[in-house]
Amino acid sequence: LSDQFLDQPAQFLVLDILYTSAQARGRGVATKLFTAALTEAKARSARGLYICATPTTNTVDFYLKRGCSILAAPNPELFAKEPEDIHLGFLIDEQE
Repeated sequence: LSDQFLDQPAQFLVLDILYTSAQARGRGVATKLFTAALTEAKARSARGLYICATPTTNTVDFYLKRGCSILAAPNPELFAKEPEDIHLGFLIDEQE
């Protein structure tokens, strides 16, 4: 997770990298990592997670299945850095 909160969306932390090796896929490792990141975000009083996902079906589906949604208005700075990525958000309050 990033060290600083975003201004847009406010009080979101960036989930920088969540990657599992081919051998670990399908074993729940990525879900455990996502859950750990979410637990840490909650401990830091974040409103949510901001994710720049590789634009592959498996990656985007992984996040959508965990309650993330594609952002209609991505963070301009992050979008400029990763224009090909799919920008998603996870709002902690709505998932509780």
